[in-house]
Amino acid sequence: MGKILHALVRSGILRSVRGKHGGFDLAMPADQLSLRDIVSQFDDIGEGRRCLLGRAQCSDLDPCPTHERWGEVAERIDEFFRTTTVADLMD
Repeated sequence: MGKILHALVRSGILRSVRGKHGGFDLAMPADQLSLRDIVSQFDDIGEGRRCLLGRAQCSDLDPCPTHERWGEVAERIDEFFRTTTVADLMD
């Protein structure tokens, strides 16, 4: 957990304060921090869709059997992480 928190500090998402009354808090307003901002520090979600079946060559011109359906799901997942903020989760 410590490594995760410190990675978020290094990326500017969290601030840390040392000492007896220290801890971690958001470095920006919760309504300006998307889930994608956080998750992208650890996973390449939304950074170009990968083939669900692991094919090296999978495109609209040479699709795998899941290409079209997975593309729709992947776009919805990316939209969720891009448009959902920390503030949304706190409501």
